[in-house]
Amino acid sequence: MTEIKALSFKYKSGDDYALRNINLNIKKGECILLCGKSGCGKSTLLKLINGIIPEFYDGEICGSVRVNGINTFTTAIYELSKLVGSVFQNPKTQFYTTNTTDEIAFGLENYGLESTKINKKIEEVKDTFNIDPLMNRNIFELSGGEKQKIAIASAYALDPEVFVFDEPSSSLDIDSMKELSKIIEKLKALGKTIVIAEHRLWYLKAIVDRAIYMEDGKIIREYNMEEIGNLSENERLKTGLRHCVYKDINLISDRINFNEKLLLEVKNLIFKRNTKTILNIGDLKFSYGNIIGIVGKNGIGKSTFAKIICGLYGKNKGNILKANRTFNRRNRIKESLLIMQEVNYQLFTETVFDEILLTSKNKSEKNINDWLKYMELENIVNRNPYTLSGGEKQRVIILSALLSDKKVLFFDELTSGLDYRNMKIVADNIKKVKEEDKLILIISHDIEFLELVCDKIVEFLYHCIIIVFIFYL
Repeated sequence: MTEIKALSFKYKSGDDYALRNINLNIKKGECILLCGKSGCGKSTLLKLINGIIPEFYDGEICGSVRVNGINTFTTAIYELSKLVGSVFQNPKTQFYTTNTTDEIAFGLENYGLESTKINKKIEEVKDTFNIDPLMNRNIFELSGGEKQKIAIASAYALDPEVFVFDEPSSSLDIDSMKELSKIIEKLKALGKTIVIAEHRLWYLKAIVDRAIYMEDGKIIREYNMEEIGNLSENERLKTGLRHCVYKDINLISDRINFNEKLLLEVKNLIFKRNTKTILNIGDLKFSYGNIIGIVGKNGIGKSTFAKIICGLYGKNKGNILKANRTFNRRNRIKESLLIMQEVNYQLFTETVFDEILLTSKNKSEKNINDWLKYMELENIVNRNPYTLSGGEKQRVIILSALLSDKKVLFFDELTSGLDYRNMKIVADNIKKVKEEDKLILIISHDIEFLELVCDKIVEFLYHCIIIVFIFYL
């Protein structure tokens, strides 16, 4: 189905080749995993399969890519999209409408299908993806995970032969990842060819036929999922490959009275969108020097809570206190920092060094260079942040937050794009600053990461909260 020969590619703005002499044959009906450290070339290879390169990115190309015999370099992307369906890491980048049902219909309408056939297809997609509650909704009111589901459903509606997924689980909760696994399994059963670039591996364990490990733009070797599951800790750090077995965090109710210095307290917080109650929190307390994980299903209100705490939303009832005094919205904006899921919205300068310098409370060049080394960013210090891989951008943004003078740091899904090694590096560096009179809150579905870094976990359950903490055996 897909034949790649002697493929090399260098972005016009890049200093070096992103891909080097790639040779790969993918059979019809195979499920192929592209894996490796952040920045190894996985996403670039997907863009060459679905025609985004060279349609939207200039660069130097050698070799060939053929999908079902069609040359992806010379075929118009509107023709290629009939054959290859794409789901990107950030679903916002592929939306064309503001309504979820219209978005699923959009591709079908562009190919001129009759309205009765479009409606029938929409019903099929809705049942296949179990997304009835998401139909006919405003896309901009959806959570990150819900947007990802609509993006996948829109690609599926066109019934392509090949599906390429670029970290499709990055914004999904655990149940949604299990649903995604079933959907990919169904696509495979229907004879579809699937190519997935991904760091989180457990939900793909039973589906992937071959795992193609890449490093510095080259294919280094091929694994099966059992081999990845048996890697040692040192091999994981070297390759960046995560575990293949899903592991629940061991949680128990937080009933112990800790002697902690109270920083932040939320009392009787109610937030509504139109007439719908999004959050209803009775009493919640946070202390200095803690790293708190926040978990819960997509759409439950986690990101809304973060925006309220950081002062970005103001129309809420209740009290937010700092050290037992009212913590008004103006001061919350001044003393808080929210790192959002959409990394590109938070890059402002022309070099990585300047990006860190912009927010750092200690402007010393030595201090910044030391931290860049801790985060393993020293080799890209003069690069434009927009030319980095998703994982590299993520580490730059995280470091800029850690070195700021803000007292409350809120991270929303900070591990998308992070391989195993970089996930541990980020966890270690977050723990370095937690004692500096800071409160660090992390919204994430990445259980593997939360277990590494968090002191406690707060779980959102249907607009109520249960406080729990990690119990280490």
